[in-house]
Amino acid sequence: MVSTDGKLQSVNTYGGSGGEGVNMAIPTADGGFAGVMWTSSTDGIVAGVQNAEPKQNDAPAKSEGEAKKEAGDAEGGEAKTAESDGTEGDAGDAVESEAGEEAEEAAADYNCAVFKTDATGALQWSKKLGGTGSDYLYSLTESEDGGIVASGFTDSKDGDFEKNEEKSAGFVCKLDSAGAVDWVVYPGCSYVDNVIRSEKGYFIAGTAADEKEKEVPLLAEIDASGKILGQLAAPKEGIGGYFRVTPTEDGAFVAAGWTSTGEGDWDKNASLVKLARKE
Repeated sequence: MVSTDGKLQSVNTYGGSGGEGVNMAIPTADGGFAGVMWTSSTDGIVAGVQNAEPKQNDAPAKSEGEAKKEAGDAEGGEAKTAESDGTEGDAGDAVESEAGEEAEEAAADYNCAVFKTDATGALQWSKKLGGTGSDYLYSLTESEDGGIVASGFTDSKDGDFEKNEEKSAGFVCKLDSAGAVDWVVYPGCSYVDNVIRSEKGYFIAGTAADEKEKEVPLLAEIDASGKILGQLAAPKEGIGGYFRVTPTEDGAFVAAGWTSTGEGDWDKNASLVKLARKE
């Protein structure tokens, strides 16, 4: 954390023995902070993640005799391979490289997590969300009851996303003030990049697919229980997606994202659009 005069106050890290990254953090009404993150760990604050395979250092300990025998077998096999190829190499390096590749593959899918801290950054609670696929959270906002509403993407069909009926889907979830999941909804889109508070509940912004499976912008509103109230007016030409949405004083909305009316994946431009509310 950094003070108002730009001085470093504290540094806090969250996660386990795998890889993690915080996508967004916000201040909360109680003076603390909340954040959303991705993770490949199965320990630390995200213990119990479902999709990651155990890493090598999580395997049951081997006896000294078993370890020596396995090392000897691996060294002999790799040395013979190098000799038959007519190349020179370190068998130990080859074994280590292969193990590293296997660990990378095991961690290819990620789960996501929501966490809450106090004013100093000390962890108060954390909740992992995930299944056997890849799961990400991009955005969050605080609910009126002190909980957290977060949005993201999943291609899991089990675990916390057992009601997902699509190959991949955007979702919005609500956690209570202690981190327990109240609800998860799927607005019928590919990604939900942003969620903010609204008078009736929450606005969500992201990317959906039309009847021709082209990417189109999504801007919708859901109520406090997760019920979808409807999609707001959006441009009908070309393809695109929204990353952020902000309400304006005159009752309209400004959405930021990308758009393209040309051909090809790289023919894209930045987009800033003001939208009228669709009653």
